[in-house]
Amino acid sequence: MRYYTILVMMLLLLPGVSTMAQTQNTSEEATITADETPTKKKKKKRKKDKVDAEAERMGFFAAVKGGDTTRVTDKLKPEWFYDFNSEGETALTLAIKQDDVDMVKLLEEKAVINLKNKSGESPLTLAIKGQNPEIIRIIMERAKPGLKNDAGIAPLMLALEQQDLALMQELINRGAQVNRKSNGVTPIARAVALNDVRAVAMLVQKGADPSQANDDGDIPLYIAVRNGYNVIAGILLQKSSQPSVDANWKTKMGEPLLNLAIEKDQGQMARILLDFGADTYNMDYLENTGLNLAAEKGDTELVQILLDRGADPNHANLLGTTPITAATQGGHGDLADLLAQAGANPGVRNFEGFAATDNRNFENLTDPDIVDAVLEVTEDY
Repeated sequence: MRYYTILVMMLLLLPGVSTMAQTQNTSEEATITADETPTKKKKKKRKKDKVDAEAERMGFFAAVKGGDTTRVTDKLKPEWFYDFNSEGETALTLAIKQDDVDMVKLLEEKAVINLKNKSGESPLTLAIKGQNPEIIRIIMERAKPGLKNDAGIAPLMLALEQQDLALMQELINRGAQVNRKSNGVTPIARAVALNDVRAVAMLVQKGADPSQANDDGDIPLYIAVRNGYNVIAGILLQKSSQPSVDANWKTKMGEPLLNLAIEKDQGQMARILLDFGADTYNMDYLENTGLNLAAEKGDTELVQILLDRGADPNHANLLGTTPITAATQGGHGDLADLLAQAGANPGVRNFEGFAATDNRNFENLTDPDIVDAVLEVTEDY
């Protein structure tokens, strides 16, 4: 065993054997180095290409922002139409925001015309908000006229908010839907709320439904009555396919439009509603008819109109109060006399125990035969 060990050591000391071992080690290291070098080079090149591409892309957006149409033309790549800058803008929406007509013209031809920016604005909604007629015209050539932004607002509604009648008409002519809601509100309902008579008239002429309710159930006529917009109310009823239905519409609380108009002292509105079929026997949740409310307010002219339209002078509301009692309690003596002459019974007591005769003498004004005749006619209501 001792001799064997010495022999191995002697062999290792021989020049040829030592060189062979070193050569083998060197070859292995060279092989490893040769294998790693191309991989590192590829990674380094890819990283450099990525940095260069990003710099080129940023340069392109900088050129758009700076209005450099020549540089944009030279550097433009089709894939950049789908890209966004650090502010979330496409090249086209950036140009629109910059109010740059020439840049918009350059980009629009090949741009993704309906691609929204990161804020959810389409090129068309952004252009309408910018109120530059030339940019709007350029974008509108290819854009979808009804495409809403991410806030749920359609281009037509934006034009309506700006009261731009010409733009509204152009959008409708290009296919914008006149009855399409934005956030649950119809264009015609919004036009009514804005008291924009021209917009209401134009929308109706273009096919808007004057009876279409918003998502909350309110119809355009209710908005008009609530705000006292007499002319608009007349247009809506005149163009409605169901004017009497609309005129007798009630709120969620059960209040008829006629009662609402009377409560707001809108005599002309009440007349318009009556002209289009509002029922004088409609009651609110307290069972007041229009006549009950008009008598309480002391509106002699409206009381006479309601009586002429067949209103019941002896209708008692939920509290047992008749029109003549309400008039007397309100200190409207002359009006109470008028009601008595129309057949109202002044002796009827409400649930509080009050009768019109407690404060006023009606002996010379009431004819028992007239009272009986009125009661006979109205007892079925």
